[in-house]
Amino acid sequence: MAQKVIQKDAYELQLLKDSCRVLKEIAATAPANLSRLAKTTGLTTNKTFRILTTLVHTGFVDKREDGYCFGHDMAVNYARYIHRLQNTHQEIGQKLTELKEL
Repeated sequence: MAQKVIQKDAYELQLLKDSCRVLKEIAATAPANLSRLAKTTGLTTNKTFRILTTLVHTGFVDKREDGYCFGHDMAVNYARYIHRLQNTHQEIGQKLTELKEL
């Protein structure tokens, strides 16, 4: 009996991958306008607009007069991530100090 082969990306969501491409491009070129984002990501203008509209409504992207940039929620989540990293590094440093004292 032949086994069913599952492709590596069989469980990936294309729309989510496209959204990540848009976010990466905003990170690289913000503020970025719709047509430039569509061109650089290889997505249609319509699809790029719909992704951006969703990202604006979720707070991850802001729409300004000069283009799209990361929004408040993206900044807050990034700050939380950096804070957790700093705490983790401090905890590791404390553990290493304790180990050296043994």
